Amino acid sequence: VGAGVGGPVLGLCDLLPEDALLDYHAVEPGAGADVLEEMLPETGRNVHAAIHRTTAEAFDPTADGSGSGEFDLILFANVLSELADPESALREYADALATDGTLVALAPADRNTAVGMRAVERAVTDRGPYDVYAPTVRLWPGETPADDCWSFDVRPDLAVPGFQRRLDAAVDDQGSPSDDPDGTAPRDGEFVNVDVQYAYSLLRRDDRRRHDFELDPGGAARFADSESHVTNRVDCYAAKLSHDLADGGNPLFLLGDGSQRVSHFAVLAKETALNADLASAGYGEVLAFENVLVLWNDDEEAFNLVVDDETVVDRVPP
Repeated sequence: VGAGVGGPVLGLCDLLPEDALLDYHAVEPGAGADVLEEMLPETGRNVHAAIHRTTAEAFDPTADGSGSGEFDLILFANVLSELADPESALREYADALATDGTLVALAPADRNTAVGMRAVERAVTDRGPYDVYAPTVRLWPGETPADDCWSFDVRPDLAVPGFQRRLDAAVDDQGSPSDDPDGTAPRDGEFVNVDVQYAYSLLRRDDRRRHDFELDPGGAARFADSESHVTNRVDCYAAKLSHDLADGGNPLFLLGDGSQRVSHFAVLAKETALNADLASAGYGEVLAFENVLVLWNDDEEAFNLVVDDETVVDRVPP
């Protein structure tokens, strides 16, 4: 949904084995569908594709001609923020998802769009029919997060093709010719965008989570109760929901256990061999914290979990 000029289908073709059969349905009402139609023949004979030139709301994913009603994967690619009622749209597509299928929502990493996607994710989780598989897992049954959760993944920068460099070097920010004599100096402008940052949500209907385990309320602290733990050391579990957010100083990471009312950040005050997993863990991994200090940050109106030489941090395997 939001198939654009063909990025999703080409990505799937690169990901799947050459002998895999792919039944692909593209929902794209814009002019990008014309480009997609031209590119589809390059995907190979094992790809059976259909283009539906209509909107996400108008398309019926369970109707005859649009598949069996048992899609293994449904992808909403940078489109939820464009819909008048994204929550209803996700519910409409739930009936088309296979029992063990996954709905993937992608969104740009800017604050408004990424936070808006989390709000939709929470709505279809709280009121059904989905459960969050990753990355913002809910570790405490019956709990609902209430923080903004500006959470997104970051991948290595793209290598910029030479022609984009030349285009960007030729025009400065005011649209005037570049003062660079040979037109080769890299410039930050319209034609160069190397950042790979995006928010995503994996939703399922079979109650599965990437990290599926039960916590003992007697042995772990919930983020919902952090106010009662301020200035104390606790044991807790949380998903790592950001890369390093610090602009210099101690590394800083957004955390979530699914019960938080306000933002929680892990502050790596002193790295040791016993807490090194905090920095090295990937986005979305669940971590176990032992003896972490809970403090309140008035400036940010958030809780800081201070990880120092008395703290142990371990990855929790999926």
